This record gives sequence, structure tokens and C-alpha cells, in this order.
Amino acid sequence: MVACGNEQSFGKNYTLTFAAVMDMTTGKVILALSEKWGAPARHADVPNAYVKNSTEPDLDIYLYVPQGMKVSEKELQRCGSQHKNQVVLRLQRTLNGLKQAGRLWVQLLHSELLRVGFVQCVTDSCLYYKGDHDGKTVVGVYVDDLLIKDLGIVSKFRRMRFTRSSEYGYRIDQEQIIDELLSKFGLQDAHHVMTPIGLDHDIDMREPDPILPTDGPVGLASLKHFQWIMGSLSWLARCTTGHCLCGAPSYASSPCSYGERVAIEQKNFQVFERN
Repeated sequence: MVACGNEQSFGKNYTLTFAAVMDMTTGKVILALSEKWGAPARHADVPNAYVKNSTEPDLDIYLYVPQGMKVSEKELQRCGSQHKNQVVLRLQRTLNGLKQAGRLWVQLLHSELLRVGFVQCVTDSCLYYKGDHDGKTVVGVYVDDLLIKDLGIVSKFRRMRFTRSSEYGYRIDQEQIIDELLSKFGLQDAHHVMTPIGLDHDIDMREPDPILPTDGPVGLASLKHFQWIMGSLSWLARCTTGHCLCGAPSYASSPCSYGERVAIEQKNFQVFERN
């Protein structure tokens, strides 16, 4: 069950929404410390993190009765209603979809880490550390993902694969997710290109060619397919693709064949990057 955050009103059922996330540089520092201290790092995830938070006491959030939930006649009478469509539920816990859900979770995790003796880093609010007679522990927080030094082995984190070698330390790659995306788009055998975008492409200046249809079953499919491609590519942390991934999504609401060609070339470039 999720909440429709798009229907929230500022000042009425939400105010502040910002929630910091760990910079990847910090993650690499944790891995470097892990290697230096000779203790593997571990990736932990908090299941159903958002529903562990209470809603803000001064803000009321109401939900329609979810489909499948039964409301007894006694409860309807107590509310002075005759049908469950005439009543709403007052939310006591946050749900996925709320604009402030991420911020409230970060605040809850922050208070719990401080309670058990961790200290927040002054240069990165998503990094916590603790030292005692048992040793040192460093924790990096990315929403509900935790990168913890001193407790185990990390193999995947934020769609990246981590391989640890006693000789070379950590190796970070995204080969697995690239293979998954190529398979998803039917490009397992695609030829590779050595540049993320051709010399004849000018995403920012070129006038788009005729827009692909966006109405009807065929048009809707092409629109969703283009948005699917661009959303998937954004998971790939490649410094070589930044310009393309900033320009091509500008066609997301009205995709044209030019934007689609750029997206396909990006996928072919990932074949080269993977290899």
C-alpha cells in the first residue's frame, strides 16, 4: 500500500521533505578503511523502513479506505456514515509515496544511531562512526541501505557489484546490471560503439524531428518504452554518459525518433563499457 504524494498540499499535510543521501565518495572511503583495517564491509537493508516512522503530530494525513479492507457496520455507524466510501483513515505511520517519508526515516535512524553511541560525521551527515574497546565501526547511510564496516561482506550496493580481493582490495563494476538491461531490451548481441554519443548529435541545439505518436495503444507503448529506457540508463554511474543522460530525457514527455536514436546508441555504448 502506498500514499498518493502527488495529492499532498504544502503546509497542510507536509512541510520539509529534504533527506540527505550518502555520496559515493564516502562509500569508497568506507571500503578503503575496510581494506586498511583488514575487515570486510557489509551491506544491510532495513525492510519496510518507512512504515516504522510516526507521522508528524501537527499534520493530518488522510487516506481513502484501501480496496479489500472491510469496515464493519458498527464502525460505519460510529462515524455516522452508511458506506465505507464516505469515511477516510487518519494515517499514524508513514507510507511509501509520502513526500516527507524519506526525511522522517532519516531522522528516526539518526536518533537511533546516536542512542547506541554513534557520532555523526561533520563533513557528511550520512556517515556515522563509533569507537570502543571492541574496535571501530563506520556506517554509511543511503536512505534505507546501510554500508557497514566491521560486520561482514558487501557484494552489491546501489546497483553496483563489489568484489574483494586480498591482493588488490575492492573492485567495483556494474557489469551485472548492464547485462540485465541489455537482456531486458533484447540487445544481448548488439554491436558496440566506442563513444556514448556520435559527433553528429547535438542534443541541446538540434530541432527534434517528427514526434513519435503518444496517443492510442501504439503511441502509449512508444512513450513508455522511451521513458523506460532513460530511467534504466540513469542507474549506470558512468562519468562518460552524463551529458547524454541530461539531454536525452528532455524528450521524455514527447519522444522523437532522434531522442530514441540517442537512447539506443547509449545502450550500444554500454556493451563497449561492459567489455
